[in-house]
Amino acid sequence: MITGANGAPIELKDGNNNSISGVTSIDISNDYVVAVKRFQATSEGAIGGTAYIFNANTGAFIDEINDYSPPGTGYGSLEWSFGTDIAIDGNKVAVGGTYNESSTNGGYVRVYDLSSGQAIEERKIDVKLDSTYSTPNFNDNGHASKLDFDNGKIVTNAGFKTLVLDASNGATLGSFSHANTSNDRDHVYDYQMKNGRIAVQTTNWSTLGKSFKCSIVTGK
Repeated sequence: MITGANGAPIELKDGNNNSISGVTSIDISNDYVVAVKRFQATSEGAIGGTAYIFNANTGAFIDEINDYSPPGTGYGSLEWSFGTDIAIDGNKVAVGGTYNESSTNGGYVRVYDLSSGQAIEERKIDVKLDSTYSTPNFNDNGHASKLDFDNGKIVTNAGFKTLVLDASNGATLGSFSHANTSNDRDHVYDYQMKNGRIAVQTTNWSTLGKSFKCSIVTGK
């Protein structure tokens, strides 16, 4: 749901004019609203996610991106984790996925161009696991589970590291660690990136429980 020009709420609906429930991430720019649902199952046994694109001013449906596993493939396939997070930068959208080709070799970020009025995939960027630690975390907080997108750069997590990626070619522009040891893990809960500065919220899982902290990183 968004607010229109008069401040009244506008319900966002899909291309069949159905209400959308189960949204796990949403973002907005001057022109677009993007929303994504992950871990969706079809009656045929396919599992995956759907990203919806809307006009930010009117709420009108523009396009949707679907990525589902073949029926019966189940959890752990490439497609089932599509939509771990979503972010928009101008007319480009980045969608994260926890698993890549398997559950143990990292995740991915897919970049789409909306300028044609449809979501056209430009590239898929592999997000590799941080191999610094002997027991990298393969769950939802492990890789490409959170991201943000600003000025052509994508920030996302890979194991116990944060990566800054060039959306135009997938190159890694920089990285930093946010963990102490393999048993003292800082899992990313949120990123915000603006004008070269990154704010990352992490939760620290240790033998004493969990705590939340926020770090701000400044760079170009």
